[in-house]
Amino acid sequence: MLPLPGFVALAVLTFPPFIYALYLSVVDIDISVPNRPVHFVGLRNYAEVLLSAAGLNALGVTLLVSFGATLLAILVGIAMALLIHTYAGRLAGLISVVVLVPLAVSPVAMALVFSLMLDPLYGPVPQVIALLGGPLISITGSALGALVTVIFIQTWQWSPLAVVLILGGLKSLPLE
Repeated sequence: MLPLPGFVALAVLTFPPFIYALYLSVVDIDISVPNRPVHFVGLRNYAEVLLSAAGLNALGVTLLVSFGATLLAILVGIAMALLIHTYAGRLAGLISVVVLVPLAVSPVAMALVFSLMLDPLYGPVPQVIALLGGPLISITGSALGALVTVIFIQTWQWSPLAVVLILGGLKSLPLE
């Protein structure tokens, strides 16, 4: 019974917008035209999006980011968990806490920090690239650069979860 008020508050805050979003997805509505009648169109909106080039591109990019970041987070998590399990010894607990820091950072705060770090004029990342002899470029100025950056940031944020889960599994294995 203790978590019931939290569940009720979560339901009250999330279900109405979700139901309204579902309603908007099956009607033809144009809010720029006042008093225009709303017509039910069923799944036509979904079909238009999935059959359009822009919709298919968006779906492909979403799948690429999702699977790419997940795969990289798991690989980085396995590597870090094996290193911690094998070499950390008594410091394993402390190192595990330090590794968890990216999970504690809000995605909004993380996006702001990375946008400042990647700023083409004043960000430290482009400045270091320029100091190493490269041009002063906007890393997220191209589609490929933005895609790689998003995958990197997602990997950085979610690798600690993989580390903790895999490290817990490693610690539960018998020594033999």
